[in-house]
Amino acid sequence: MKEEWWNRVKYFFDLPDFLTFKATGSDIRSYCSTVCKWAYKGHFEESETQKLGWVDSFWKEIGLEDLIENNYKKIGSRVEKIGGKIENGLSENAAHFFGLIPGTAVGISMIDAHAGGVGWILLLLLFILFFLAFLLLNYNSFLSDRTSWCSN
Repeated sequence: MKEEWWNRVKYFFDLPDFLTFKATGSDIRSYCSTVCKWAYKGHFEESETQKLGWVDSFWKEIGLEDLIENNYKKIGSRVEKIGGKIENGLSENAAHFFGLIPGTAVGISMIDAHAGGVGWILLLLLFILFFLAFLLLNYNSFLSDRTSWCSN
């Protein structure tokens, strides 16, 4: 029974890649999901001695060598870096559901922890920019008030 169900599975996804798949119909996986949560080697520069991609020996060792079939179709034969555009964008069905235009750009996903980290960095940068803008806009008033608060 288990083998019958296993064989019926068309794809295995991590959540961000699944949401992208549902929105676009594309089975592209993100480096973020596959490197952080799967056994994809994509966290270094490729060289003569180190190759990027799935490691066949790993899947064979744990008894899941069938995931290697069809160029890793079930777990991702196309793995792309985050932020890249998915070629056809939002599908007709997803566009209708969200009230958007079909073909609206959709980017390669990232896992929630990383997206949150990017959000915090952007928030910190915005805070710094607003603080600097405040100082620049109020520079003259600080200079003119300096004499009054220094003399007391």
